[in-house]
This record gives sequence, structure tokens and C-alpha cells, in this order.
Amino acid sequence: MKEILFRGQRVDNGEWVYGSYIENSIDSPCIIDYDANQFEIKKESISQFTGLLDKNGNKIFEGDKVKAFGISYYQVVYNDGAFYLRKENSHLRLSRTIQDLEIIGNIHEEK
Repeated sequence: MKEILFRGQRVDNGEWVYGSYIENSIDSPCIIDYDANQFEIKKESISQFTGLLDKNGNKIFEGDKVKAFGISYYQVVYNDGAFYLRKENSHLRLSRTIQDLEIIGNIHEEK
């Protein structure tokens, strides 16, 4: 079964938190972590886990920048119910068959 997981940057200190995403008309968007702590997060930083790991065992999220095929750099995006690798005007569906992906950063912070 696919793990449903989100991440977001905390409003108060910019740290990343991981867990369940909630939003309602009263509160700001929040992540509830595994210890049931609730954190207000920056809406633009909300990212969903793709269900895949990079070659170093790191979870790949929407918004990550990845190196693929040894030399090409892509951004992970979600569109029409699927995750894709986007580079300029091209899109390649993200799948388990793509080997050697490596996270090199994300669109929310420079690495």
C-alpha cells in the first residue's frame, strides 16, 4: 500500500515537518506529525510524497529537484493524478523503472 505523506515548511521557523495535511476554512494549512503535534505551514510549501525513493534512500516529494539519467536535472510535479519529471517544456512520467534518481534540492530552498 502506498504511504500517503505530506511535508511543509513551518511558518514559525521554516523547518520541514512531515505527516498528514489538513486544511479547513478556519485554520491555516497544517501538518500533523507522527506524534500528533500540529504545525502551521506555508501553503506554497505543501508537497506530497511520490511513493518513491532516490538512490540514497531519501523520499521523493513533489517540488523536489532531481538528477536523472546521470546528467539531466528535473523538477518533480503533480498533474492529472500522476507525478512527472519536468524539464522546460517536456514531461516524463515518474515511475519505479527510472533508476538512479538523486534529490539535489527543492523549489523552496537552495541547496
